[in-house]
Amino acid sequence: MKISFKVLWAITTLVCAFAIASCTGSSGDDGKDGAGGPQGPQGEKGIQGIQGPIGPQGLRGTSGDQGPIGLQGLKGSTGDQGIPGVPCAGCVDTASIVAGAVTNYWTKIGATDATTSFTTPGVWEPLPDMSLDVNSSGGFFLIQFAAPFQVSTDGSNPNAAQVRLLIDGVQASTAGGQGNAQLEAETSHRSIGVISFIHPEILSPGSHTISVEWRAAVGSNRWVNQVAQIHGKRVLTIIELKR
Repeated sequence: MKISFKVLWAITTLVCAFAIASCTGSSGDDGKDGAGGPQGPQGEKGIQGIQGPIGPQGLRGTSGDQGPIGLQGLKGSTGDQGIPGVPCAGCVDTASIVAGAVTNYWTKIGATDATTSFTTPGVWEPLPDMSLDVNSSGGFFLIQFAAPFQVSTDGSNPNAAQVRLLIDGVQASTAGGQGNAQLEAETSHRSIGVISFIHPEILSPGSHTISVEWRAAVGSNRWVNQVAQIHGKRVLTIIELKR
């Protein structure tokens, strides 16, 4: 009996397949891991997270240096005139006092701003516009002075504005009157106030010069101002009374 080649090939293939299935052994151990592959590309940026809570407030910083003095403001308008007073029976007005008690009268007003030089602490300087020449008949005099002052400090030491009265270049005695005065400023700030005095004096007949000097008590970045156009003018008044 003849068997065709195709049938023979099919039988052979079937026998081989059966033999392989019947003779297969157990599985071997897993092989070692292969080397890691290259890093992949970076992924896209994620969405922004929720904002965290506000942190506690920090400590307060130190105070800064004081700024410079600002510019002078505009002058205000003049107020309305007051209602005239009603004279009373038996009243004595200023004119009658002057006529009956005052022999002579002098006054000087300082309207310009003035500043002491802190490069020469403790040195007396003439206060601008505060000098008068008077002619005495040998009578009793009242010498009055008043002015607002501004005193600064360097932040660690006090300072003071000081004024004194001179008669013919000599400081007036304080016995029986106030021949000098001062305005003090404590540390770390400035002071604004009025210095004033009334000094009685008997002047010999003839011509005399009455003047006021001022100074800053200490120096080194500390000064004294007499800002006449803002705080007020300085005034020196001399009255000779009848004896």
